[in-house]
Amino acid sequence: MNISESDFAQVSDNLLAFLKDRLGDTEIAYAKPPSRLQGGNETSIFHFKLQDVQPSLLRPLVLRKFRKHHRSYHAVMEKNVHNSLVDQGFPVPYVHYSCTDQGYLGNQSSKPKNILKRTKTKGI
Repeated sequence: MNISESDFAQVSDNLLAFLKDRLGDTEIAYAKPPSRLQGGNETSIFHFKLQDVQPSLLRPLVLRKFRKHHRSYHAVMEKNVHNSLVDQGFPVPYVHYSCTDQGYLGNQSSKPKNILKRTKTKGI
């Protein structure tokens, strides 16, 4: 999925605004701003790193931005499934946050988002 420069900037700005509000900390900034990862059948995928945040968020993170035909419950369901599997010891990334709030989704057809811990995995 191609994304324009203005949409990419909006993704970056909205992500940081969401995290600042969610964590109640206006000092949060990018140590490494979002950049596009290849792949993603259902999502656009970006990786980024934060600074000045709690230790669990200092590691590399991933933003999965669902395509426009997905509803908010897809992001919430993914978060619940991933985190249940993490709790059972499976090697899947922990989902820190799901964003379904229209105020942070921007004008890109109101796509839900998930923020996950970035992990290195082997292909299927």
